[in-house]
Amino acid sequence: MAVGSPLAVGKGIRRSGMTRAVGIVLSHFVDTWVRRGDAADAPVRYERVEAETLPSAYATLVEFVAALSTGAEARARELVADAALVDEGRRLGLLQLPVGQCRMLSFPDPAVETAGPLTILDGPAAGVTISFVCQGDAWLIAGFSR
Repeated sequence: MAVGSPLAVGKGIRRSGMTRAVGIVLSHFVDTWVRRGDAADAPVRYERVEAETLPSAYATLVEFVAALSTGAEARARELVADAALVDEGRRLGLLQLPVGQCRMLSFPDPAVETAGPLTILDGPAAGVTISFVCQGDAWLIAGFSR
């Protein structure tokens, strides 16, 4: 059974040491917080000093679509196994104009979020399946099929 979930480019809420659900897709974050102040002399507050999105196929796709949609060509090339895939992604309609639109993705298995493949279910890129390859600790887009 395929499960649909939104693909949206934009800012998200981070929670320390938590997994954040975006629709059905889970984006995994590691945040580092520091406690500041002391109840005796100043109010206690917590300050986030570092935030990291953990690598996954889904995170790569979101970042790739954002890079294409905002003209960040150099960043888009860093997210693909072959630079020619940037032009192919644009040709297949992976841009979001205006930025922030949602697209539904197919997730036949929960592990797909981590390693792919991901299939877009609606919008200009409906029917496009994106495959990924792991290089080091990063997931790169390896190809598109329709």
